[in-house]
Amino acid sequence: MRTSHWSKEKLERYKKEGRGKGEGADYKPWQNTYEFSSKGRATRIYGIKTGRIHQLHSDNQYRAFLLFEFNSMVTDIRESFPLLDVLEVVDDKEDLRFDKFTDKETKEPYVLTTNFLLTMKDANGEEKYVARSIKNTTELKRKITFEKLEIERRYWQQ
Repeated sequence: MRTSHWSKEKLERYKKEGRGKGEGADYKPWQNTYEFSSKGRATRIYGIKTGRIHQLHSDNQYRAFLLFEFNSMVTDIRESFPLLDVLEVVDDKEDLRFDKFTDKETKEPYVLTTNFLLTMKDANGEEKYVARSIKNTTELKRKITFEKLEIERRYWQQ
């Protein structure tokens, strides 16, 4: 449950703080673990690859983080990566219900995030980005979860 309402002012403050920007030790996640209650155990863990504290919102995110941290192809891990330009990037959006992702009080759209944006190097040394969403099985019983996953899929497909 969110403790405060989402607003344009909060969006501007997050941007000004540099959230969702940077790489490696300089990256700042869009959401911190202490800013809202999670449906599980939140974890803050030091990343060896990045040299910074990672903000993880569930045990499953923690497990995924460990897999990424010890994967030699992964060179950077950015959690809670914001899709700030989702409405501009996603072309085919007529069937997507963005209205479901707005603050009920202020009517401001929430900034959707992808759980992890990984920077990886392939066998040829070429760098590529890979997005990963981590969901608990209980979340997968909710239609809105699939709607958000579809928005993310289309965003990263562009």
